[in-house]
Formats: sequence, C-alpha cells, structure tokens
Amino acid sequence: MDALYGLERGLPARLDAPNHSISFDADTIAKALVNIYQKKYGNGSPDIEPTLFEKTKEILSGAVNKGVAGQRSGKTSDAFIHALTHSTDVFSAFRVHNMQSKIASYLVDSKGKLKPFGQFVKDVKPYITHQNRQWLQTEYDTAVRRAHLAADWQRFEDEKDVLPNLEWKPSTSPNPGEDHKPYWGTVLPVDHEFWNQHRPGDRWNCKCSLRNTDKQRTAIPVEHFYKNTGPQKGLDTNPGTTGEIFSTSHPYFPENCGVCPFNKGVGKLFAALVGGEKHCGDCVKVDEICNKNEKKAAFVQQRRQEYEQYKNDPDYVDVDFDTNTGAVKAWHKDHKNGDPRPYLTHLTANGSGFKSLELEKFCVEQLFKMGNSVIGLPEGLPKPCRPGETLTFYTALDILLNGVRMEIRSITKNKGYYYWPLLQKNEQLKKWNDENPNDPADSVMLYFHDPAMFSRLKVKDGITHYLNKGELYKRRIHNYIKHVYCVVSGVMRIYKFDVK
Repeated sequence: MDALYGLERGLPARLDAPNHSISFDADTIAKALVNIYQKKYGNGSPDIEPTLFEKTKEILSGAVNKGVAGQRSGKTSDAFIHALTHSTDVFSAFRVHNMQSKIASYLVDSKGKLKPFGQFVKDVKPYITHQNRQWLQTEYDTAVRRAHLAADWQRFEDEKDVLPNLEWKPSTSPNPGEDHKPYWGTVLPVDHEFWNQHRPGDRWNCKCSLRNTDKQRTAIPVEHFYKNTGPQKGLDTNPGTTGEIFSTSHPYFPENCGVCPFNKGVGKLFAALVGGEKHCGDCVKVDEICNKNEKKAAFVQQRRQEYEQYKNDPDYVDVDFDTNTGAVKAWHKDHKNGDPRPYLTHLTANGSGFKSLELEKFCVEQLFKMGNSVIGLPEGLPKPCRPGETLTFYTALDILLNGVRMEIRSITKNKGYYYWPLLQKNEQLKKWNDENPNDPADSVMLYFHDPAMFSRLKVKDGITHYLNKGELYKRRIHNYIKHVYCVVSGVMRIYKFDVK
C-alpha cells in the first residue's frame, strides 16, 4: 500500500507531507483492539469491527461532503451524493475487514499461543500508527479531491452546450510529479474518449484539476498517451459518471466474489466455480454488512439518548453507558431504601454469604456487560394511613430490562424445582398489577450466583410443577407470570422460558 500511495522510502519530492489531521482517536483504537483480542472480529470473520467501521465511514463521508461543498449543479442531486457516500461506505467495509485481519495476525506468538493483551498491543502499534495516519490521510485527501472532481463533472455535463471542452490544469502541488505533466494544457471535448483513460484524480495524491472552456481543442500528446500506465488501482473510474469515489481494483477489495469475505455459504462456492465480474458496489451481501452496522449505530445512538436521560436525572446514580454495545445501567437513589431485605444474608452452596441487594447488583452488572439496558427502580411510595396504623407501601418491582419491568429472585439453595420462588413472585406481580392496571408486569428473573444450581431442564420442570402440581394449582391462584428469565453468573446470555 505504501508503494501505491507513494509513501515508500525513496519517495519523490513531489508528494506533500501528510499533515496527519485525519486519524482514529485513541478510544476508537482501544475498543477495536479489545474486540479483536476477544476474537469477536478478525481474520476469517464475515463481520466487521463496528467501532472502526463507523469511524471510517464518518471520516470518508465527511471527505465527500467537503469535496462537493459549493460545487453542486443541477445534476449534482442528493441521489448522486448518496451514491458517492455509499461507495465510501462499501470501501470502508473492505478497508476495515482488511485492517482487522492484519491486526488479528499479531494475536499469537511464533508458537501459535495467544499473546498477553499488553504484548499484543505493543506488537501491533507500529502497523496501526502507519495505517491510521499515512494511509487514512491519503485516502481522505484523495476522497475530497475525487468528490470535488465528481461534482465538477456533473457541472461540465450541464454546461457543455456553452462550454464544450475541458482543459487539464496544472497541479497545485509545490512538487508535482512527472506522470501528468505532459497532459497539462490539453483541451478536448467533454465526451472525448481520452477522459475515460486519463484525467486528474487518477493517481494517488494528484492535485491536478479540470475546468470547462470554449478554447479550441488541442492535440493529444500521443507519445505519452500510450506509454503511460494509466490510472492507479482504486482510481480507474470517473467518479462523475460512476458515482464511485474508489473503484474495486483497490487492493482492499477481493479479486472476485469467490474469495470475498462477506460472501458466505453456497453463494461463495458458486462464485468460485463460475467466476464472473465482481459488483461490490451493488452487492446485496455487502449492503447487508453495511446496513447491519448502520442499524447498530442507530441503536447505540438511541441508547445514548436513554443514558443522557438518566445521567441528567438527579434521582439516578451510578449511571453508566457502553459506547460499543449501547448498554445502559442506572440505579434509582431510593432503590431498596428502607427495605429490610438487603440486610438478609443468603448462603450459597459453598457457604459464601451475600445480602440480597449484593446478589441483585451482581445480576445487574452482568446484564450490563451483555449489552442490555438495565435500570434499578425505586421503592414503592407509602400508602395513606391514619395515625396509629401500620405504615405500608405500594408494591415495587426491581428493574427495567430493555424496557420490560420485572422482579429479580436470587436462587442460592437447591430448592426442589424452584416453584416456591415463582409462587412468591407471582403474588408480588398480582399486587403490582392490581395497583397499576395500566402498566401490568408479567416477568420474573431468576439469578443463579452459583452456576452449578442452574439447569434448563430443572427450570422447565419447575414451571410445570408450579402451574400444574404446586400450590398455585391447589389454591386456585391466577398465574401472572408469563416469562421467566434466568441469568447465570459468568454465562453471557439470558435464558428465557415462556410460562404456558
């Protein structure tokens, strides 16, 4: 890539030194390295690391917007600009996949063993620094120039009845290269085939330009026309006619659909057998990858708004947000305030003692790490009472999990089929629903701090026992529990059981 971008040692003086104003911030790099180290994304993965992808998209779409600013003509429609930014989105997807695969190659040592995270970061730093600065800066600068040229070309098409020719203007670089000098001053019609093979912007870091004119056409510098190697890889199309900032000849793109990292299953095998021209820009599978990450970005942004709501609410404390997963956590300051249960000790099978609130917080912390929105709710308000009467409170439930209100019960003893906890929580749901008919609840969460106590079969049998054979059946009590969620300490998933 250094050779393509003109960044190798022995670089001709014509290239301007990059100013490094465009790069990934340290937080983006750190999150990407953690994700890749945890093997969520890497070499062979059909997915792309979302933090790098969104940042790359943001940078290159910003380049497009900068390039077309003030250059719009009647033909430079919103649809055309969308085509340009879509092309940089596609480029970003393949760029990030290439980058994460290279980063993943630093994960193991010469013996094939996973390196400690600190060593991995140290080893991969030189590659990231170079890729992040020189390459990204070159791509950004070129995207700005080609977006500008694309908008210009749309204007040239609009005005060719009055200004039928194009003139190749000299480079504005203080140290221009020799490859385009022979074409400076060339004047040819807008529709001339010459512009399909040579034009400003078809070399990396090119700073030549075109202007439309009514000057007389000139001769083609034939001796250079045939000697020149033509456009460089990634720049061999006219963005003003194709709507592509970078072409698919760039090394980030696969040679064909059969080796595309986003083409999976039978489709990949078929493509490998029959070949055919690649069509990355309008490939459904590439669009799925881009849209998947766009949807995730929109989801994270929505969760960020939820986080800001709780962060700015003085009634909530310990508010936290994960910018990668969109997880949100917050506790109402009155959660369990005045409730005697936090002081009751639950002994686990190994003899460890935990307060009920401690176990609840363990559960909430794990839910947060899974990427959920989990909010600790306030206690119920006191009910009106006369002097001398015992103070009672309205019923409260423990948490909102992704918007679903529910009660948590920690399982710390091997209690048969767990139907007693379900029976007790059903009574609590009944009270809540009676007091809040417009906001009914139907879910209970069981938290297993000791993983050995959890068994899916046992939970299923417990639900059956609770419904058909236990106290619920004997007492003819109405069932309010429709869903039982189970969280097991150290297991990063939620088990959901429907109660029927």
